[in-house]
Amino acid sequence: MKRLISICMICLLLMGLLPTTPVSAAANLSVSASASTVTVGQNVTVTLKYDGDGQTIGGVIGSLSYDTNVFSYVSFSGNDVQVNGGAGKMRFVYTPTTAQAPTSATVSFTFKSDAPGSCNFTVATEEFVNDTDYASLGSPSGSVTVTASNPTLSGNANLKSLVPSKGTLTPKFDPDVTEYKITVANSVKSVSLVPTPEHSGAKTSISGKNAVEVGKNTRVITVTAPNGTTKKYTVVITRAAAPSTTGSTGSGSTTPTGTRPTLPPEDALDVEVGGKTMTILDTQAAVDLPNGFVWSNITINDIEVPAAVNRDTEMTLLYLTAEDKIGNGFYIYDAAADAFTRYLCMSVKNNAYLLFDLPAEHIAPAGTTEGTLFFDGNYVSAYVYEDASLADFYILWAAPEKGVAGWYTYDKKEGSLQRYHATPGGEGVVSPTATNKPTRVTATKKTDAKEANAKGSAFSLGSFLVQHRQVWLYAMIGIGAVVVLTFVVILIISLNKRNKGKH
Repeated sequence: MKRLISICMICLLLMGLLPTTPVSAAANLSVSASASTVTVGQNVTVTLKYDGDGQTIGGVIGSLSYDTNVFSYVSFSGNDVQVNGGAGKMRFVYTPTTAQAPTSATVSFTFKSDAPGSCNFTVATEEFVNDTDYASLGSPSGSVTVTASNPTLSGNANLKSLVPSKGTLTPKFDPDVTEYKITVANSVKSVSLVPTPEHSGAKTSISGKNAVEVGKNTRVITVTAPNGTTKKYTVVITRAAAPSTTGSTGSGSTTPTGTRPTLPPEDALDVEVGGKTMTILDTQAAVDLPNGFVWSNITINDIEVPAAVNRDTEMTLLYLTAEDKIGNGFYIYDAAADAFTRYLCMSVKNNAYLLFDLPAEHIAPAGTTEGTLFFDGNYVSAYVYEDASLADFYILWAAPEKGVAGWYTYDKKEGSLQRYHATPGGEGVVSPTATNKPTRVTATKKTDAKEANAKGSAFSLGSFLVQHRQVWLYAMIGIGAVVVLTFVVILIISLNKRNKGKH
């Protein structure tokens, strides 16, 4: 017995000598909102709280994503926190400066509700570490949903019509019926839906992709009324299986020879814009169309996608999205060049101007440096003044919707835009070069060569008459004098002959 007790004691001593492995605490994140429902125009505060579960927090890096169609960022609050970003994603960095790091960290964001709708505020953590050994405390995530409504507006969330690009709705469309079916052949690769709400102020959004796979494909159309009320219509699209191809064998039996894939590649709608991969949205974006544009459909890589088309300017816009949501929005689509240009339109005194990034070759005006202007949730390159007193002024490369691109001065404080006048020959002025000359946004009529030569000739003759009008006057007087003198001589000779005849 004594021997058994001795062995147990030795084991306990050996276990005490073994190194202990620290166990990370269950650190967590909580995301809350000051209200779950707000009225358009009101603010809501979203609060993020990181808890180290007793362990000190040495730093946190993360992001908060939100829907810019419903809410706009106002401000943030929190100690030892730095925040930047925009366009639907705010990045934050927390680094404690106190002697003793805390075991919890809080940062709050305030947003203003701009339009009716539901917004999911989503938090992602990139780094969350302990202060003492810089060990990771995990990468928790969280979200909270806030709905904005406007009770003074219409609550009509019905559809007036729902038209598929292929197939037929079953049953026949009725605003009160919310579930439909469509059956298409295997040769149909995509089906787009065009919903039209009963109320002109209602918005529609469609989940899912236009590309359809063999079997059932579910699409959900969400209609949001002006006051924020929503209604969902569900459409199940069934694509038939590919017909099997068989071949005969010597014994009379048949064996399948297989079929080639008919679906487009997954990246058929991925495009490269400014060195960044973006995706063409294949459903109508739940955003307001720019003035003068209407929804239509075009085909890209055998997939039908919705496009905003302006019949007057013949401009086509496609809605592009990115994984980080930065840069989401309408882009001008040049089908001939297969190129995209970000569509940024600024309205000033009932006039619309398209904003572009600075041309490839340019010379900065004296006293300015290249920077950016944050406008309508996007960044556009511009010249900014080094003088702090001129911080509200930007020099942009812009163009009227039906005019010529050129340099403009934008006053951010006053919201005004006017043509920029550089000093001729001045040092460091903006000087359009051969590759940087103003270009016309809309097509212009070309002048025929013969017509141009004729105009040039008429102009030269007119200029000669104007520049030599004094010589021309003297010549006319001289010619007139000769004519009069000739007439007098002829008259005298005629009178002399008459007098001789009388004698």
